[in-house]
Amino acid sequence: MKTLLKYFLLLSLVLLITSCSKTKVTRGFYAWQSGSNVVDTINQKIFQSFNAERLYLKMFEVTYDETEGAIPISKTNFKLRNQFMSNAEIVPCVFIENEVLSKLSAIQLNELADNIVFLIDKYIDERVFEPSAKNRDYKEIQLDCDWSKGNQESYFQLIKLVKEKSQKTVSCTMRLYPYKYREQMGTPPVDRIMLLCYNLLNPSKNTDKNSILEIEELKKYIDFDTPYPVPVDVAFPTYSSGYRFDQQRFEGVFHAVPEDLERITLSTEKHLHYVVTKDTTLGNLFFKKGENIKIERVSEAVLIEAAKLLANHIDQSEINVVLYHLDHEELKQYNHEVLDSVFDIFK
Repeated sequence: MKTLLKYFLLLSLVLLITSCSKTKVTRGFYAWQSGSNVVDTINQKIFQSFNAERLYLKMFEVTYDETEGAIPISKTNFKLRNQFMSNAEIVPCVFIENEVLSKLSAIQLNELADNIVFLIDKYIDERVFEPSAKNRDYKEIQLDCDWSKGNQESYFQLIKLVKEKSQKTVSCTMRLYPYKYREQMGTPPVDRIMLLCYNLLNPSKNTDKNSILEIEELKKYIDFDTPYPVPVDVAFPTYSSGYRFDQQRFEGVFHAVPEDLERITLSTEKHLHYVVTKDTTLGNLFFKKGENIKIERVSEAVLIEAAKLLANHIDQSEINVVLYHLDHEELKQYNHEVLDSVFDIFK
């Protein structure tokens, strides 16, 4: 009897430890387009089908004008339905061009922080929520900027100012380079970071590789065990990019590869590269016969492997796992169960 009792006590202890060690995973999506239909009915249904809880919404971008200084561009212009909002937590995001940080004085930096907080509040109140929405508040602001060592001090000061003026949780996006080389690049004074597991390579210089995400490249940046000083969230790519070449010379990039593009192209022997077979216009893009197109999209297998690597690398009690981005045309290229697994791997 005593042996049986000990067995049940031991089993209970094991179950308790197992349940306690499980990571709380919150699912989310980025919505980065500026159009009025960025979160239309179809995208809302997709969001709900994944039991997602957080929507990282780009509110505007900040660029620098020689006359006016730091100014907002690409402003958001849409509303979300109350039914959708009842289950979604909005995280307003602001993209800041690198040049802005190098141009502003301390006084102008303070003004920029004031303007960022003011505009977020204004757009959340006037553009995002319906007038009848009961919950018009938000808890977190996310700043997105590829800062450098040269303007690190300005960026970190801006983060402090936004946090002080907004009285909100403040997070920032982070590329893999500053994540690994944290001693040289510094740790931003934020509450959390969003580790962006994409755009690892220069597409114009790495024409034979997928610049969005290559597993071997990813491994180079997470080959250590030291935890980051603040909690880490992760974002994975579910978007596509196309790169145009003329006689091997890089000509430009377009995003959201048209579904019909494959109909007018033939695969070549070179990895990821295709040749246009006839002059064609798709949407607002014109493709010339003979043009070389490199099409990039991360495969389901690579997404799963990347998620496993990051899940093993990050040891936290809770984490936000986010897909970039909420676009049904892009997401329909993936099996729903596969994307479900990307989230669940972190549990």
